[in-house]
Amino acid sequence: MCVFKKIFMNSKKRISNNVTTPLKKSLLNKFLQRHKASVDNTAGFSLTELILVIVILALVSAVAIPKMGEITNNARRSATEKEMMELVRAIIGDASQGFRGYYDDMGRLPVDGAPGLVELYTQDAQADYDPLTQTGWNGPYIDVRERDGNIDILYDAWGNAYVYAAGAATITSTGGGGGNIVVNIKNS
Repeated sequence: MCVFKKIFMNSKKRISNNVTTPLKKSLLNKFLQRHKASVDNTAGFSLTELILVIVILALVSAVAIPKMGEITNNARRSATEKEMMELVRAIIGDASQGFRGYYDDMGRLPVDGAPGLVELYTQDAQADYDPLTQTGWNGPYIDVRERDGNIDILYDAWGNAYVYAAGAATITSTGGGGGNIVVNIKNS
């Protein structure tokens, strides 16, 4: 037998003999008994504590969720109003910025409905712009963005199509909660 193997076997016997001594066992048992009571009493949460936490979370959720809906609705309303003002600017222009709108170039409002709003960014069969008379289509009058395959400027923040009425000179969003949003083109 190898010398190292003999030393290892002898030390293993010594360790196992020391662990099984009655004195060590009794000390270990006393230690465990002394500390067992304190470990068992703090080993988790009581049912009352868990129910209290659940009730508090439910109350916080009951207050927070409606507020989040209100905040989202207000943000959509604000975005829709801003976009509607962009449409008005495209239609009548902005003299303070030196921007001629559709009305200035064409001498009329766009036709009724969605086709009228399309005229703000698509020339189609409209007359070309004549620099001498300063008339004719000189657009696009508004930047167009596409969202989900639809032209973004034609829809409000809720995804509803704008209602454009040339005769009444208004743009209306049927929007979400809070009623319609109506912008008068001539008074803007």
